Amino acid sequence: MILCSGTLGMALPIREKAAAAARAGFEGISVYAREYEPGLPGRLRDLGLRVAEVDGATGWLPGEPGIAFERAVEIAAELQARSITVLETRGQAPDPALAAEHFARACELAAPAGIDVDIEPFAWSGLATLGAAAAIVRRAGCPNGGITLDSWHLVRGPDRGELDPAHFDLVRGLQLSDPAPDAERRPLGLRDECMTDRRLPGAWAARIVQVFPGVPLEVEVFNLPGTPDEVAAAAYRALTAVAAGHGLDACG
Repeated sequence: MILCSGTLGMALPIREKAAAAARAGFEGISVYAREYEPGLPGRLRDLGLRVAEVDGATGWLPGEPGIAFERAVEIAAELQARSITVLETRGQAPDPALAAEHFARACELAAPAGIDVDIEPFAWSGLATLGAAAAIVRRAGCPNGGITLDSWHLVRGPDRGELDPAHFDLVRGLQLSDPAPDAERRPLGLRDECMTDRRLPGAWAARIVQVFPGVPLEVEVFNLPGTPDEVAAAAYRALTAVAAGHGLDACG
């Protein structure tokens, strides 16, 4: 049971996020690369938290903004993270051969530290679909390469909630939230909706969890009201219910 760092906002220091996550009962947390600070690995160990992934933009593709991928590997190794997430953030579909070449390089850099590298498709990315991400991972052919699947992006992006079983074996982690029901959806662009109108994991998340038994579960909702402890507790309750197979009738 993992809490994605962004669920507790972008301004709260990572040490405070980690403390709230531990108090709520989470076993792990994600960490944005920009949140890393000296002493963080020891603090997380003291709290009994493992790091699911190092998240955020990295320069894994030519021209992709973010920290150097080599630095992301250093951070992930110090945190003993399971994986590093890589993103295409400019909204430009990369050349598949070029993307596979650079993804393979990222995997090779991470492999000596025992770290996976996972592409996360998201709704306005140049790699917006599960199939587009899978094509790069398969072409790269690296055993530590995979995909992180975000349920909100799966539903609100071009896949429209459809899952191709041919790609199931590549999914290494699930980031869970639900979209607003159609009747309650505000007239927002996808980026704004993603950041301000996600819902706690419910019906959609529960359906997706059933498809991927044993895959690590994370909750990622950016707009929950309340104190850090209130937000973490609400996130934990929702994720626990979904993991237990409940929530299928929670929303439409």
